[in-house]
Amino acid sequence: IQPMWMKSMAELSMHQIEEEEINKYPEIVKSLMLDDVIKEIKSIQKEVKKIYDEELYGIGIGVPQVGMSSRGSSSRISTSAPNVDEETVIGFDDDADMIKERLIDHVRMQLEVISIVGMPGIGKTTLARKVYNDPLIVYHFYIRGWTYVSQVPRKRDLLLGILSSIVEHVDGIYKLSDEKLGQELYKGLSGKRYLIVMDDIWHIQAWIDLKQYFPNNNNGSRIVITSRIANMALHEHDKPDSRHFLHFLTDDESWDLLQQ
Repeated sequence: IQPMWMKSMAELSMHQIEEEEINKYPEIVKSLMLDDVIKEIKSIQKEVKKIYDEELYGIGIGVPQVGMSSRGSSSRISTSAPNVDEETVIGFDDDADMIKERLIDHVRMQLEVISIVGMPGIGKTTLARKVYNDPLIVYHFYIRGWTYVSQVPRKRDLLLGILSSIVEHVDGIYKLSDEKLGQELYKGLSGKRYLIVMDDIWHIQAWIDLKQYFPNNNNGSRIVITSRIANMALHEHDKPDSRHFLHFLTDDESWDLLQQ
């Protein structure tokens, strides 16, 4: 057994040697340290990409929990809105009721698009999520799907986002071409009353890329979009009363939010 004093002396000698080597070959040491940093950066990049893929495509632990229930003989498929901590929602009750009335309109059976419009941070996504997860809405629509659009959308990402919400087995869809993905989406929605939320649309092109894959089943299907762009026209699906402009909170609502 090595005596403790000998071990300490050995450690001290090694430390002195290391310092001497560092002073003698500073460039080599810097290079080795840089290699370690590069390896660490690459490791972080892999981890970030893994998290991004899980969030975007529903891979691994990020697979949306697809729920199926029955109402009569019709299967109903849906996914929850993006997983976030429970939010405190203040001042949206009237807005939510108005949007729900438009979603569950038994007179207007054509496919319609409802826009929630407002400045950044005013609560568009929060309101959409509140309506999307409302028990009445969950019961009314056989299929519900959610996709996040963003400022620079990719058609493939949008298709995968919606499809991962409405199909039972998502593994095979990632190998399909964009056109095949669109066909699968159209087939999955055909004949069913569906609700699709396209969150945070910045440009009309995102809608143009996808609208052909949303069948008009004449059964009250709806598309909800959230956008900060007030004058975004959605052509044949854009009705005069289809845009809902979010208002600022009143003084009382603001005080209530601050207290909570």
